[in-house]
Amino acid sequence: MKKATVCLIVLLLIVFLTTMCYTKCGSESTEGPDRIEAFLISQQFVENYLKAPGSAEWPSITDNKVKISKIDDTIWEVYSYVDSQNTFGALIRTQYHCKMKYNKEDENWTLIEIDFD
Repeated sequence: MKKATVCLIVLLLIVFLTTMCYTKCGSESTEGPDRIEAFLISQQFVENYLKAPGSAEWPSITDNKVKISKIDDTIWEVYSYVDSQNTFGALIRTQYHCKMKYNKEDENWTLIEIDFD
């Protein structure tokens, strides 16, 4: 009986420690933005400069012309493109580079730099 109690306590301790480790590791990996959020936020910043934002056609995040880099904990850079209508209604492709900062305190993004080619 005593041996069974010790085994039960050890088992519960293992389960508890495993759960705590899993919870802690899981929460660290989801803190702050990820590359998908950075890509979507860059699109919002770019739309502010388009003549016809409603006509924008964006590439997939897996497109080989899309490059997303995390510079540090708060700075992200996105190199991508958008197909959108110009002033004359023609669909044109525009390359862009967007550098952004994520503010952890208020969970907002700030545009640092945006360039179009």
